[in-house]
Amino acid sequence: MCFLAVAVAAATGIELGLNLHIAGLVLRFRGSESLFFWLDNTAGNFGNYPLSVFPAVLQGAFTFGIPIAFAGYYPAAWLTGHAGTVPVSPVLVYLSPLVALLALLSGLAVWRRCLAWYSRNG
Repeated sequence: MCFLAVAVAAATGIELGLNLHIAGLVLRFRGSESLFFWLDNTAGNFGNYPLSVFPAVLQGAFTFGIPIAFAGYYPAAWLTGHAGTVPVSPVLVYLSPLVALLALLSGLAVWRRCLAWYSRNG
């Protein structure tokens, strides 16, 4: 039960960190608001499937590029007793809190850096 609470908190942190990255980019590059839709669409569509159904390139992208696998797949593998069958390494099952922390810290850094480029419309 404790791991479930940690997994939910980590998934929330990962989503928030990724959205902070995009929010910073939106401040920097006008007209890039559609990135929010892209992230939500990507996480919603691909995050609902087991990572093993995707080709190795997408498995790597969803694990190391856009870490949506840490928000759902890896914690679910642990909770269902399938930690030993994950595609990359069973160690990744336990790294969701660390990935969430890294996503939050890097998202905050991007947000703060991009605030310097903010200018109001009008």
